[in-house]
Amino acid sequence: MRATLVILVLAAHASAGPLAVGLAPSTYELSDGGRGFAPEAFVHTYVSLGSRLVLRPGARIGARGLIQPEMPEGLRITERDVTAHVEAAIVFDGTVEPSLTVMGGLDVRRVNVEGHQIDVSTSHIAHTERLPYLAVQLGLGLPIAHGAWLVEPTIRREIMFGDSRIDWRFGLEVSYVLPVSL
Repeated sequence: MRATLVILVLAAHASAGPLAVGLAPSTYELSDGGRGFAPEAFVHTYVSLGSRLVLRPGARIGARGLIQPEMPEGLRITERDVTAHVEAAIVFDGTVEPSLTVMGGLDVRRVNVEGHQIDVSTSHIAHTERLPYLAVQLGLGLPIAHGAWLVEPTIRREIMFGDSRIDWRFGLEVSYVLPVSL
């Protein structure tokens, strides 16, 4: 995951474009009908495509599974994911900045079994999975403070190979454009 961010920073340096860093809290539906929380940190760079179109390549790391579906107290199965994704967006640079982003990456999921007064030490359920990930995201960026900050409500359609429960995610990305290019 660190290697992905280092590669992106080097690519941003090579393109001599501005670099933005940000946070993206989001929510998704849990299997019990509740809402899950999935924070992400990201870095973007910007490459002009002429006119008002901008290519915005980036990378992000995040977590999923901080909130778990309701389960019995006696025996619980929990899933926690660490995510690493690369992305590319086409952005229209204007008063508002609509964007279309395509993402790909890997989710590493740890499945744990916890038992209250139950021996789970020999459980065959606990394991780690590596799940390929694809997503398409729509955003509507609202530049603030002369474009130094960007607040972008998003909707994302996710596909995680090996987990059909993953579908829609709703979020809010907040990014800050660093005052100098690398």
